[in-house]
Amino acid sequence: MALVGTLTYAPPMGDQLFEALRKAYPQSWDDKIDTQEGALLEKPCGGFEEGMVKLWANPTEGRVQHLLTDMALYFSRFRPAGRTQYDELLQVLLASGQNQMVWATLNYECCLELVLQRAGHSIRSFGQIWGQSPTVMDVLKLHGSCNYVSPYTRTITNSNMQVGAYVYDEVTALHGPVASPELQILSLDELQRLYNEVGAFSIPPAISLYEPGKHSPTGASTIAWMRAQWAQLVGAVDLVISIGTRPVAHDIHIWGPVYAARCPVWFVGANDRDYKRLGAHVGSRLCPRSRFSPRI
Repeated sequence: MALVGTLTYAPPMGDQLFEALRKAYPQSWDDKIDTQEGALLEKPCGGFEEGMVKLWANPTEGRVQHLLTDMALYFSRFRPAGRTQYDELLQVLLASGQNQMVWATLNYECCLELVLQRAGHSIRSFGQIWGQSPTVMDVLKLHGSCNYVSPYTRTITNSNMQVGAYVYDEVTALHGPVASPELQILSLDELQRLYNEVGAFSIPPAISLYEPGKHSPTGASTIAWMRAQWAQLVGAVDLVISIGTRPVAHDIHIWGPVYAARCPVWFVGANDRDYKRLGAHVGSRLCPRSRFSPRI
């Protein structure tokens, strides 16, 4: 495994993800995927999630952790270039007097965190701080992050991920999922150096599976804690702003707290069908799109 350069274009959406991974990591996302699986993974409208269900059900010869590790490393390559919409959103919120914010994201990459750091903030997630600034922004990553790693990563370097367990040294089983509450946050360069050292058959970074259940093979308890924090916070905040996130029925860990909350909801960057679907659940709390879309 070799260190790779950075990517400054937008991360691909689900329908384009398989092709992007296959080009970036052919030894895993091409060589280890058969024709039938590949056809499912590249199918439009949810095919990647269906394909991940099938791959997770057949974790032969350490294949799943190799795929997950390379997926995490792929997302670790993304860096924000120039001024981004994250910068603009942060500016709007700070200008409006919002100085107590909690950011929640479903993305595996760290572009949001890098923008916040560039603006002079450190990042706090599950009690850990990433950065040197005394000004801290809280970020909840509800599907994990490419740079969250288990403390076991450096010591379990010859493993075979199976459903419900990691098997290593051929005779010892670490029953799981690996649910360490002591996940570590690495810089993106540190992450790439680590996996260049330990290889793809160590424990993958703590990213949830890109499938309907959003199961978390690594760091499950930490990710569950962040989802619980999300549910608690949504019940207490003055405003929820959802940007580019579709109200998918099986993502109840995301949308259940929003449906149950009492505060207004801004819904940005989705289509009319998604807007109406969310409105059916939150009613008059969903602000008219024309009120806020031009500002964000």
